This record gives sequence, C-alpha cells and structure tokens, in this order.
Amino acid sequence: MKKTVWLLVIMGLVLPAAAGAQQEVTIYDIQYTTDPSGTSPMVGDTVLTYGIVTGIFENNFFIEERPGGAWHGIYVYRGYNSSPTVSIGDSVSVTGIVSEYYNLTEIGCNYYGEVTVLASGLQLPDTTEITIADMSQEKYEGMLAIIRDVYFVESGVFEGNTAYHIYDENGDTGIVYVKTASSAVGTTIPTGITNVVGNMSQFSSHYEIFPRAPEDVPVEESELISPEREVRLAKNLLRSGEPLELLFNEPGEYEINVYDVTGRLLDSRSHIISGANSLKIDTDGLTAGIYFLKVNSAVKKFAIR
Repeated sequence: MKKTVWLLVIMGLVLPAAAGAQQEVTIYDIQYTTDPSGTSPMVGDTVLTYGIVTGIFENNFFIEERPGGAWHGIYVYRGYNSSPTVSIGDSVSVTGIVSEYYNLTEIGCNYYGEVTVLASGLQLPDTTEITIADMSQEKYEGMLAIIRDVYFVESGVFEGNTAYHIYDENGDTGIVYVKTASSAVGTTIPTGITNVVGNMSQFSSHYEIFPRAPEDVPVEESELISPEREVRLAKNLLRSGEPLELLFNEPGEYEINVYDVTGRLLDSRSHIISGANSLKIDTDGLTAGIYFLKVNSAVKKFAIR
C-alpha cells in the first residue's frame, strides 16, 4: 500500500481526502452561517453550485446568484488551472471543495473540480450597496458591492497587491485592496469624494473590497486636488493623538489651514521655513475621520483612525 501511494505522488495524481460524494447546493447554502467565526457549515464538502461571474482575478473569480444580496456570493479558487476561460457575465457551474482560506470561504477546484460555462453575456446580479461599517459583516463576503461617498487616504496611482484606506464622514475606515490582476493598477487614486465598486473579500481578520477595473474607482476631474511640490506629509494616516508632520522642500512663508470634511476651518496659521524643514501640528482635538490640509494654494488629505 505504501508503494502505491508513493507512485501516485510521483505521477502527480494527488487526490484530496475531502473529494467525496458531490452535493448540488446553492451559494446561499454554502455561505450562510450562524457561526461567529464566519466558517461555512459545508467546509470539506464536495459541492456543485451555479452563479454568474462578477469579478475575475487571474484564474480565480467571484460568482453570485440572482438576485444578489447577503450570502449569495462566493470566491472560486483555481490556482494554475485556467481552463475554461471565463468572462464577467458568464453563467457557470462549479464543482469543487468548500474551504476557508484565511477566513475567506471559497470553492477550490485547482486539483479536484470543474468549471463549465453555461451561457455568456448575462446581466449581473444587482450590486449590493453597503457602508464601510457593513464591510466587516460576513454575509457580504463574496458579493459585488458599492460603497458610496468615501475618501481615499492615500494619493498617487494604484499599485498591485497593495492595500489602500478609505474613510467616510462617520470616521469609519475600510480597506480597498488592489490586486495585481486588476486593471485598476496604474490609474489615479481619487482625491475627492468618490464611490468604490468591487468584490468583497476577507484575509484573516480584515475584510476588503477588490476593485476590478478603473471604472470601479472613478476620478472626477473637478475634484482633483492640486499638487504641491514644496510640501508633503510624513504620514497621511495617523493614530489618535499623533501629530501631523509637514515636510518642506523649499524655504518661504506658508499659510496653513486645516478643515474637516464639511469645510469647517479647524486650524489656521502662518509659518516661515528657513532652517528646519518640518512642522508638527497637534491633532489632540480631532476625532477619527478625514481632514483636509491647505498649504498656500495646495490641498492635501489626511485621516485619523
């Protein structure tokens, strides 16, 4: 018996012990749980389910069943298995094994399983509208969601496999994770108020949203903040009570104003840079949330968590 097992390993025919009798179930059956940990009640089961592809990241993708909503989306992991090619809007059947990968419920069909495209070009299920506070609810995992009226803490352009932070006017914070496979990589990070669309995911204790394309993180030109080469922030995401540090590249006189998201002036001062090239501004009186710093004609954004 030991020789037989060794031969199978050499030939690459490693079959998971969990590959057993197949059950035809809905995505809801797989995802719905009352377990506080969010663990699926079907972990280890071999399942056959159906859904519409809502987001693709390399060979892996999210599917959702109509009409959408809580507990109706899930991640399909294929690893290096790229056959068949799937597109957003495809109706697919998926056979695989349910597992929890760093707390993300997924159907694995990288070694055992099958994906079949049943139809193409279908309308996607309704995008679920949630708030940043809702992101930590297990029932939205796997869903195609939209989060409205948020600000990005970071600026510049999106890089692959990088976490970005969003805040809303309530001071709630969430993570937008841009995967290398997303075509949003290389596009400008919105500097004004914006909406974020993407697939809800989880990694360990962090819930995240994955934008799929540039249109999932739109930039309104009228809201772009003007650049300022003479000054930058040492950090734009601060802990409560941590001072805001400004770093100046050139000497001169600077008018500095701090505003909240409603436009209310919180701090105003003039500062002359001659020798020392930094200035720290006390933030003890500021609560969690997004703030705007205006230095002469330029505006920068920072957040307190």
